Amino acid sequence: MLEITVAKEGERLYLDSMVIIAYLQKSHRLHAKATSIMSKIEQLKFEGVVSSLTLMEFIKILRGSFIKSGNRDMKAIEDAIREMVKVLYHIDNLYFVEGRPPEFCLMDEIKTVFFHSISQIAFEMICKYCGRIKDSSGELEHYGLSPMDVLHLALAKKLGCDKIVTDDWALKDAKTEMTPLLLTDSHAFW
Repeated sequence: MLEITVAKEGERLYLDSMVIIAYLQKSHRLHAKATSIMSKIEQLKFEGVVSSLTLMEFIKILRGSFIKSGNRDMKAIEDAIREMVKVLYHIDNLYFVEGRPPEFCLMDEIKTVFFHSISQIAFEMICKYCGRIKDSSGELEHYGLSPMDVLHLALAKKLGCDKIVTDDWALKDAKTEMTPLLLTDSHAFW
């Protein structure tokens, strides 16, 4: 459990894919919490940030969910996903790192961010938060943040986000980099 985490009005929140999925799928166990965050973004209480990494993860997870439920019509699946993503493009105060279609105008902050700088931040984080020595053998093993989590965190940090909204408890280990606002934590408020 983390100490009480509060999102303050006016903060910039980086949204991870599970927030988007929970928001768009009414049957999701975290739908109410994700909807609460998104409503406050729409009401201009927070600024939301979504990256192409988030959208790619969202599409992969949602596609898998459709297929797992027995839907094998790929055209219908892709059309449904496309419609769900369009809903996001109509939310004011939700910024897309690479812009909204059809213009795809980049966020001002991303114009100065190069792949190298994000990669360097991510590399430093993965070295810091993702390895430990096994007690029994003395060998180094991977644990903690996944490479994708580290990229999200590095991008959020570079874009000046105040918190990262997620349901991934592994991000609590990197709270010195950025405070996670965990949808599943009863000590988080927004």
